[in-house]
Amino acid sequence: VINPRPAVDFDSPNMCQGTPAQFFDHSTLMQGAIVSWNWNFGDNNTSVEKDPFHIYNEPGFYDVDLVATSDSGCSSSLSKSDIVQIYPLPLPYFSARPDTVSILNPVIDFIDESSGGILWNWNFGDGKGQSAAQSPTYAYKDTGNFTVRMILTSDFGCRDTTYGEVYIEPDVTLYIPSSFTPNGDSKNETFSIYGINLSEMEMYIYDRWGNKVYQNTILGASWNGNSQKDQHACVSGIYVYVVKTTDYRGVKREYKGHLTLLR
Repeated sequence: VINPRPAVDFDSPNMCQGTPAQFFDHSTLMQGAIVSWNWNFGDNNTSVEKDPFHIYNEPGFYDVDLVATSDSGCSSSLSKSDIVQIYPLPLPYFSARPDTVSILNPVIDFIDESSGGILWNWNFGDGKGQSAAQSPTYAYKDTGNFTVRMILTSDFGCRDTTYGEVYIEPDVTLYIPSSFTPNGDSKNETFSIYGINLSEMEMYIYDRWGNKVYQNTILGASWNGNSQKDQHACVSGIYVYVVKTTDYRGVKREYKGHLTLLR
């Protein structure tokens, strides 16, 4: 009894580096069945599956061998040179300039510094902004840390992804009025200072002779125009304020200026 050998054949699509490539066995046998396969992928890796998947970690061309064996123990082999081409991945990279900004001017330029790409897909990490530009500019609307993602696609259709961090910091602002009118009409009755993102504040008020008429170390305190010592109404005129603040980052600042008290 002369048993036939398998007629070995197979193919595989070209793939991107690091992407699973599937090999398809197309071997035939005139009589009986093929029961085993032995693949050699050309990169020192093998498989015994019929239609295996394999990941190539380096770009280039690869020779592939397949040995098919029938249920009668007859085997045949086929070698195909450069049957697989593995395309290189693009190299995504970008920089954010600057990577930390204030919410008062939250505009960041993203500079593409990649190689091997022809298509860009940006996600700015705030759930709102995306772009297909190569080097986009984006204005954030919220404070916080944001993870920016860029997907780069090559002319072979291969993709790779990179990430970066940007920070939109809260702005520290202090509002100091220039005058107030503690005359009992319920309008503009106190000298009140308002701040954003402050953790501490000290306020000192001096008359024209340098006498301290008011002080307070409570954040958000206001001066009602009376001497803190004996609660008599201070006369209309020019006074000097000194305000010391500490912001949420622990940065200390001091502000000095003049205010007008009108009765």
